[in-house]
Amino acid sequence: MIKFFRKIRQTLLSENKFSKYLIYAIGEIVLVVIGILIALSINNWNENRKNRILEQEILKDLKEEYVLNLSQLQQKIDMRNSIIQNSNDVLRYIDNSEFDINRDTLIHKIRYLGLDPTFDPIQNDLITSGKIRLIQNKPLRKLLSSWTSDILSLQEMELQWQILKTDLNIPYQISLGIFRDMVHSSYESSGTPVYLVEKSNDIDGRLFVGKSKNTPSSEEILQNSQLESMMANAIAQSHSTNMQALALKKRIELIIDLLNKEIKK
Repeated sequence: MIKFFRKIRQTLLSENKFSKYLIYAIGEIVLVVIGILIALSINNWNENRKNRILEQEILKDLKEEYVLNLSQLQQKIDMRNSIIQNSNDVLRYIDNSEFDINRDTLIHKIRYLGLDPTFDPIQNDLITSGKIRLIQNKPLRKLLSSWTSDILSLQEMELQWQILKTDLNIPYQISLGIFRDMVHSSYESSGTPVYLVEKSNDIDGRLFVGKSKNTPSSEEILQNSQLESMMANAIAQSHSTNMQALALKKRIELIIDLLNKEIKK
């Protein structure tokens, strides 16, 4: 083909047909440009096809991650609701001293101050790897971009509870002399601790420490001046953190909904 075009050019030049040669040269250039454009178009189409395949893989992985994140977040919300419920029960016991409170029940409820509902979600590398550019849905891309900051807002509130639990709740329980009974109550009532990720039947999380013989009575525990403040604080902290967690839950549900719309069946 190259020899054919070269022969035509030589013939036109030898016959001094310059105008025809110029038209021919322009036509040849146009053909070359068209060929390049077609090649680029095919290459772009192929690259776009590969990107869409990769996008679908990313979307499916993200859905799996966020479904797991949603499940974990709900577990933490439920744990804080348990703290609120049991702390409220203890406050009612304090306000109604005529109640005949079972000591084991009281210890069981106070032990919820030792729970540590900390959200630790799966985090992908979409931002750092640059793969987020492959996601075409702009609202979804925006939500995914702000995911890290959304988590930090919740984790900052959870950190306040961790400090409260470590610096106040546990030292109080130890000084009051009920910590051994709390440990006993924790394992006696649930067997496998609630915080375990895997709760299959072949995992035995039980621990036997027995009850203490030198602990205060129910009346003495309820009359302790710090107990009321600790329970009220636990309710306030857990409630405010759950408000943030519920907002994040809605964000996750929206992300999952957008993912479902983008994933091809």
